[in-house]
Amino acid sequence: MAILLAGCAGDDRPPAERVAGTYRAPSGPNTLELRGDSWTLTSGTLVKTGIVEVTPARMAFVLERTSSPAFDLYCRETVDVYDWELEGEALRFRAVGHTCDRAARAVFMLGPWRRVGS
Repeated sequence: MAILLAGCAGDDRPPAERVAGTYRAPSGPNTLELRGDSWTLTSGTLVKTGIVEVTPARMAFVLERTSSPAFDLYCRETVDVYDWELEGEALRFRAVGHTCDRAARAVFMLGPWRRVGS
C-alpha cells in the first residue's frame, strides 16, 4: 500500500500517533477508532474493521471484517484512500479517487469528526 508522503508542519509525532483515538461523527450513531495500523467504524449496528496506513496527508483503509454476513465479500482486497486533516480535535476526510466502500465513504464524509475522551 504505497502512498506518496506529503510534508507536515508542527507536531513531530508520527501521523498514526497524532490521529490515534476515538472520534464521533456530527450525526448518527457513528464512531471511528484509529489505533496504530487498525481502524474500527461503528455505524449503528454495523461494525467494520481493518488495517489503515496513515501518512501526513492520507489514510488508506483496507476492510478486513464486518459484523454482517451481507458484507462478507464486500470490497475485500481493495484500498480506499482519503486525504485527512486534523485541526484541534476535529478530523475531516476527503475521498481520493474512486472508493469501493460507498457506505463507509458516506459516513467518513459526514465530518468533521470530533475526538472523544482526550
